[in-house]
Amino acid sequence: MVQKLLSRSRNLFYSKQSDIFSAAGVIMITVALARVLGLIRIRTLFHFFPSEQVTLYLAAFKVPDFWFEVLMLSSLSTAFIPVFSSYLGKKKEKEAWELVSVVFTFLVILFIIFSLVVIIFAEPIYKIVAAGLPPEDIKIVADFSRLILIGQASFLLSYILTGVLESNQRFLAPALAPAFYNVGIILGTIFLAPTFGLKGAVYGAVIGAFLHLLVQLPLALKLGFRPRFSFKFGSAGLKKIVELSWPRITELSIFQAKGFTDLYLASFISKSAYSLFRSADIMQSAIVGLFGLAIAKAALPTLSRQATGDNLDPFKRTFVSAFNGILFLTIPIAVFVSVLRIPIVRLAFGASEFNWPDTVETGLTLSAFSVAIVAYALVLITNRAFYALQETLLPMKVTIVATIINVVLSFLLVFTFKTSTWGLAFSFSISAAGKIGRRYISAISSNAGVINLG
Repeated sequence: MVQKLLSRSRNLFYSKQSDIFSAAGVIMITVALARVLGLIRIRTLFHFFPSEQVTLYLAAFKVPDFWFEVLMLSSLSTAFIPVFSSYLGKKKEKEAWELVSVVFTFLVILFIIFSLVVIIFAEPIYKIVAAGLPPEDIKIVADFSRLILIGQASFLLSYILTGVLESNQRFLAPALAPAFYNVGIILGTIFLAPTFGLKGAVYGAVIGAFLHLLVQLPLALKLGFRPRFSFKFGSAGLKKIVELSWPRITELSIFQAKGFTDLYLASFISKSAYSLFRSADIMQSAIVGLFGLAIAKAALPTLSRQATGDNLDPFKRTFVSAFNGILFLTIPIAVFVSVLRIPIVRLAFGASEFNWPDTVETGLTLSAFSVAIVAYALVLITNRAFYALQETLLPMKVTIVATIINVVLSFLLVFTFKTSTWGLAFSFSISAAGKIGRRYISAISSNAGVINLG
């Protein structure tokens, strides 16, 4: 009986999800688990620490996450999966695995270079991006930031494995990985915080990053992945990835400038402002991840394969179906969140160190995010349609314009109109709505005849 149960569990773990909505179902369930654990993670932090200290913890991730998302995730999410999938689609498995080794080696070199920069210059950087914090807090944030780099080393390999597994239409293990990451932080905070204080939560993040890798490694090895270095940087596959990645790198760099702006402005609002803003942001991201990212991630491998043929009709149907599905799911949720913001926030974060003023402020911020829930979920599927077509320039241009609007509006609301953290969320919603406007969707129509807006 037990052996049969284990066998079925193993088969489920290893099975391929070839249909988009079956894949989206798997991702949606596991993303829901990861997002719930993400909320528990924040609630655990607020249980042990006041919002002023949670701000220091969250701020410490800003610089390491910047380089990781810009240099690593940009190439893996935008270019690696389409290029790797195209090799698999053409039955060039040997070339596909050689590409994995080349990309791994290339990213390791980038990791070493940027890590040295962060280790040496973390404190001066935070004196700029969190200028409103006192010097003693800046030093704590910089020290935490250096520790977080240890976890980023695990993420480097882990996200390559994510690209490999998703290209092979195995979504369960990659989708479970963020849940294990959150478990690491939660357990680290519970067991290490009483001894190490806030640093215990940082140690938990390092443990969680290792678990993120560990949950994906067995299946990747089964599919043929073998970690090795290859310095064939002149390969056609890597050149194609770099060619496709640089617009996404530019786009994410601009978008991350928005993240640094949030930290900078929040540091002048109050010491607790950034933790409250990020709490509301995590809640709206959880909804976007559940109903937008799940469908978008499931659709990318299929869209990538369909975009390689001469007949784009299957591509059109896939995109429209995914787009309409996201609309159907996110609009009611956004209205629900906006109306019931206070009970939702109290239920999610009502820990011993999270007081009523924090609840009200976070609720206002969450309500200001409601428009972004719909808009950003649509941006995710729209961007992946472009990536599948190996077109990354237009998403970059749209993101640059939207981010400039976001940053300017944020400065205006905080410094001129003296708004609290809800002003940061409101400016994000306005810019997200602009990104998914008629002209952006029409560009896909002109590019591949995907949809007709009339």
